[in-house]
This record gives sequence, structure tokens and C-alpha cells, in this order.
Amino acid sequence: MNESMNEKGFVAAIRRPFRLPGTWLPVFCCAAGALAVFSVALLQQEIQSALQVEAREVAQADLELSSPRALSEEEKSRTLALLPAGSRMTETWEFVSMARDEATNRTRLVEVRAIGEGYPLYGKIEIEPASDWSTLTPKKPGATAAFAQPDLVAQLGTQLNGRFFLGGVAFELNALVKREPGLGGSAFALGPKVWVHRQALKGSGLIERGSRVRHRALFALPGRPDPESLTLWKTRLEAEIADPVVRVRTFTESNGQLRRFFGRLDEFLAGLSFLIFLLSAAGFLTAFRLRLQRQRMTFAIQRAMGASRAWLVG
Repeated sequence: MNESMNEKGFVAAIRRPFRLPGTWLPVFCCAAGALAVFSVALLQQEIQSALQVEAREVAQADLELSSPRALSEEEKSRTLALLPAGSRMTETWEFVSMARDEATNRTRLVEVRAIGEGYPLYGKIEIEPASDWSTLTPKKPGATAAFAQPDLVAQLGTQLNGRFFLGGVAFELNALVKREPGLGGSAFALGPKVWVHRQALKGSGLIERGSRVRHRALFALPGRPDPESLTLWKTRLEAEIADPVVRVRTFTESNGQLRRFFGRLDEFLAGLSFLIFLLSAAGFLTAFRLRLQRQRMTFAIQRAMGASRAWLVG
């Protein structure tokens, strides 16, 4: 009997403060603030996960080796051997060149991307007419398959299945690119983009010693690891590669726009969490102050009747 009464007394002591008028408002402010901060943290995690999927397509790889010089086969093989089993690799050469149309003899500055086998590692190239771009073959003899942005037709005059020249090599425009992996067009592009196979540029004279070419070795790791794991792999590769001109980047670092976007997103969500915390604290203090004002006369009467200070606070 005494144990039952003690339990009831304990429960009553816990419930007593919440029966006072105005007590639930501060509690509600604290709960709402904690829930809002938790929701923002969960939202940040979900957004980061979704952006990482898109960022891989933008960067076209998990890890990238970028250099102004051609990467040796030994460097590429050693890098691939250091990465987890099942990692995939492809290469691109990116540079600016002058294209000349065979029919109109017009010339235009173009951005050339010479791609290797397995490109792209992430994302998909959508072309028109719809087909598998890797199986395209020229319809005219003496030319190599190529595809380009639609701007090439308007600016150079080359029509579908028409021929144009890069250096001393003839290319046939077999398809137009509707969508490409990455960020797509840029406001600061020097000209339309043209995609060709790396093998087609051998002997063209476009890539020689001293040419301004960006050589990229792109790697896709199995399981799509998170940025923290990729940072560890990056550190390991940097320690292995001695040449300072070879830069190792993760997919979040390979593009300046991505780096700025991720940084601003983190700053915005951190600021939002801090603002919610301040509003919750202000709501709690305001509600507590209103409670004290409402109970001031009651406290004064109870104090005059002999109630202790500890009892009033409790």
C-alpha cells in the first residue's frame, strides 16, 4: 500500500509542473525547435546524397587524374592497381582547335573532346538520330566518325553525314548531341563541342609536344563510395604520384561550380539550423516569461502563506 502511494506521489510530482497554466508553451517551443533542427539535418543528408549521384555524372568519374602532359601507361596502370578491384577507367583529351567544313570551306573554333573506350563512366550521351554512339561508322570512305553539338551545323555549315576537317584528318558528322554527361553548354564556351575517338587523332598533328591539351584519366570505383572514402583514396594516390603537374581530384572537386555549390549549400543549411535554434530559444524564454507574469500573484499569495522558495520553483 505504501509502495503504491509512493509511486502515485512520484508521478504526481512529475506531472505537477505541467499542470500549471502556460507550462506547455515553453515545452512546445523546445520540442518544435529540436524537431526542426533534426529535420534540417535530415534534409541536408538527403540533399547531399542526391547531389552526389548527380555530381558523379557532372564530373564523369569518382576520381580524376588531370595533367597538361600525356599520362604514361605506367602511371595509369599503377593508379588502377592501387584502386579497389573492379574499378573502371577511361581517358579524354580536351583542347581547342579550328574546324573546316569540306563543302562550304568555312572555319570555326571548336572545343574537341577526344574520348577513349568506356566513356562515359557515368551518365549517358543522347544523340540524334537516336543510336548507340559507340557503334557509329562513317558512310563516306576516308573519314572518321564524329558527333557534335547542334551549334556546329549553324556556325560551320556542316550537315549530318557531311565532312569537316580537324588538322589533317577528315571527320564525318554522324550525329548531333542532345544531352551529354556533365554541365552541358557553358556561357564562356569558345565554340561548339565536337566528340571524336582518341585513336582518330593519331597522326593528325593536333596533339604534339607543347600542345595545350588537358589529359584526363577518369576512374569509377565499385559501390560508389562516399566523399570521405574518396578523400582517403585521393591522399593515397597523391603520395604515390611524384609529378606535381598531375592533379588528383574527387568528383566534388573536379569542377569549380560544384565546389562552390556544395560549400554554399552547407553554409545555408548550417545558418538555417542556427536560425531555428535562436527562434526556439526566443520562444522558450518568451513563454517562460509569460508564465511567470501570470503566476506572479499566485506565487506572492503562496509565499505569504508560508510556502518555501523551493516548493514554488518546483
